[in-house]
Amino acid sequence: MVFREIWPLRRAEDSLFEIPGANLSSSEAKDGLHLQHESSGTRGQRAFGNDFCATKTKKMYLILLQYVRPLTSVDHFMEAHQAFLDKFYQTGNFLFSGRKVPRSGSVILCRAENRREVEKILSEDPLEQNNMAMYDILEFHPTQCVAGLEDFLS
Repeated sequence: MVFREIWPLRRAEDSLFEIPGANLSSSEAKDGLHLQHESSGTRGQRAFGNDFCATKTKKMYLILLQYVRPLTSVDHFMEAHQAFLDKFYQTGNFLFSGRKVPRSGSVILCRAENRREVEKILSEDPLEQNNMAMYDILEFHPTQCVAGLEDFLS
């Protein structure tokens, strides 16, 4: 299985408020950065340090799938790949997916307990099993979304 590690510039454990060269204490920084949009649903929500996703049990992953074989070979496995996607939409792991433009792969938003679970899920993909694609797995912590998606992300 081909997975590329993409490391963040800062570890998740690092404080969001430790800014090199800044003379603010953590509490001052938190007070200055804590925002909560309460206006129309088009703005979304943002809250640093106490955001709406902090208590969620599952993590979010953006999966970037890159084809490593010609499209004519990849297309041979598309029906089986679609069945794979359908399975994980039904389990609630996949939230959305779609082809890249130009067609060089796809993007999947995945909800899972940990990276190991994501890798296990991807090992079932016929494109992976037949060496048609490689995957970039990016864990991220949603801190802002359009109003109405909060429950969808839980």
